[in-house]
Amino acid sequence: MSILARAEAAASDPWLIAMRRELAELTAAHEQAEDGVYKDAIYRGLILTRCKYEDALRELVKGSLV
Repeated sequence: MSILARAEAAASDPWLIAMRRELAELTAAHEQAEDGVYKDAIYRGLILTRCKYEDALRELVKGSLV
């Protein structure tokens, strides 16, 4: 499968859609939170979620190059 085909599949993948939604929600919550422990916790969640999302995309592309 070509990279373009993989990218199109990723656009409709339910798990990746959920990850994008979660990233958007965490980003909005982080922007609205006041400084402190809560904001730091949201930021850590945002970083972990982004890493999972990027890993999934990397695996998707890697699979298309094999």
